[in-house]
Amino acid sequence: MNLITASRLTFAYREGGGTRLKELDLEVGRTEILGVSGDSGIGKTTLLRLIAGELTPSSGSIEWNGTRSLAYAPQADVLFDFRTAWQNATLLLERAAPRDEVDEGLEFLDRAFATLRLADSTHSPPAQLSGGMRQRVQVAQALAPRSSLLMLDEPFSEQDFEQQQAMETLIHHRVRSKKQAGILVSHDISALAALCDRILFLESRPARLGGAILPPPELGPLPPSGRRSHPAFAAFEFALWHRGAEARPA
Repeated sequence: MNLITASRLTFAYREGGGTRLKELDLEVGRTEILGVSGDSGIGKTTLLRLIAGELTPSSGSIEWNGTRSLAYAPQADVLFDFRTAWQNATLLLERAAPRDEVDEGLEFLDRAFATLRLADSTHSPPAQLSGGMRQRVQVAQALAPRSSLLMLDEPFSEQDFEQQQAMETLIHHRVRSKKQAGILVSHDISALAALCDRILFLESRPARLGGAILPPPELGPLPPSGRRSHPAFAAFEFALWHRGAEARPA
């Protein structure tokens, strides 16, 4: 069953800004992790902002099947300078009404801060954190609450490979344990291959969606570390890289 169905979704900026997305049809399964990639500036972030309700479609529709609740970590962090790293990470939990949800989210953040090497920076303001640490705080913030949809925009852009792998494992486990849907926007083909159930590429200008690419059956049920260590991973990663190269506008 789908959580989101977008039909003939079109978005054009006003005052001659041009059409960014044109007649996209998109479905997001209720418990799948969907990967979206494509050339820089083609409209990946625009698509997320439309789903989040930050932008209004020029035409077409986005329908939710069930409760509309989402957590969104944008590409540029939006941490508050007057709050500590921990206080920024707990921000979305502060609007969560059920006490059990808040308690579970706080327990998760305790583990996440240890996993993401943030435990020693709990009381530090964002100005004292590196770009990679700020990015990890923001991802932890989005993972903490209960939501039907998690959206991550380039969450690994400031990370070294070791820390990226830790984040992949954390994201995978959290999304699966909450039976949540996820949309991962990334230029990182390796991350898409490790995490996603389906991968779509935006192509041409204005952007349209190409056909979906699925991992081979032997990779599908595996966590990111299991996928990366499997003999079939390299071929799958190369197939995604090749498809991405084909999708780039001429």
